Amino acid sequence: MKTLMLFIALTAAALARAAEPEPKTDEQINREAAIAVAKAVALRKMQAEQSASAKIESKRVFDAAIDAMVTIFQVVPSQGILAKPILAQRGPPHLVRISHHEMVQGTGLDSHKQVAHDWVEVREERERVSLDELIWIAMPTEGLIDDRQAMVTIWPADPYHYSTAVGAGKTVSGFTTIAPKK
Repeated sequence: MKTLMLFIALTAAALARAAEPEPKTDEQINREAAIAVAKAVALRKMQAEQSASAKIESKRVFDAAIDAMVTIFQVVPSQGILAKPILAQRGPPHLVRISHHEMVQGTGLDSHKQVAHDWVEVREERERVSLDELIWIAMPTEGLIDDRQAMVTIWPADPYHYSTAVGAGKTVSGFTTIAPKK
């Protein structure tokens, strides 16, 4: 019985030692640190790529936006408007230099002759967009009235099909005031 007790005690001690982790060597510690650093770098790189792609997507949505001044042709309650574009522009403004040259009547001692008058005008312009004669804009219609002007920011959407007063079917370019998702 003493032998059995001794065997059990030795086995329990051996199992307890086996359950204890062995101290790590400097090489193991360095390897684990290098793996942790590599994981952190990969995570930061992935986050930077996601941020860059989100910025690109945001720029794509902004670049597709069209700021349009329209005359409302017909309001379709709770759906949108048929409109006639007056002016449509897209993208960020850029500076444009315009040189002017004209001959004007002189003043003072030069009042008897024509003199050259040169000047440069600098102004901001945006890319102009050509839209059809009549377009559909899906948007909230509360407070809108036919034959009034409105300034809207729109994005391309599906074409709009409707019937005219005489029953003829028509299709016009469609737009929406809701920015597209990714």
